[in-house]
Amino acid sequence: MRVAEHIILDALTRGGCIKTFWRISSRQAAESSARIPEGYILESPGEREDIVLSHADFHALEKQLEQKETWEQVVGVTCFGGVTWQLRAGSV
Repeated sequence: MRVAEHIILDALTRGGCIKTFWRISSRQAAESSARIPEGYILESPGEREDIVLSHADFHALEKQLEQKETWEQVVGVTCFGGVTWQLRAGSV
């Protein structure tokens, strides 16, 4: 189920962020820079719980977002990673 765009934008304008995360084999991570997110989480300041977003929720706003932080960590044969996205300055 989609989350209303105004709810997401409200959280982002108050300093919130969207976090995407993935996991792929460490061999694949070494061979390709392509990363396909498995999940999307909206973190809102002052809220006790995060909101799970769909692929469609994220892509509806993707052009208004910018990457702030990227991380990866290899554990055994699996590479885990993620990106923190925030609202691009002047996009709203």
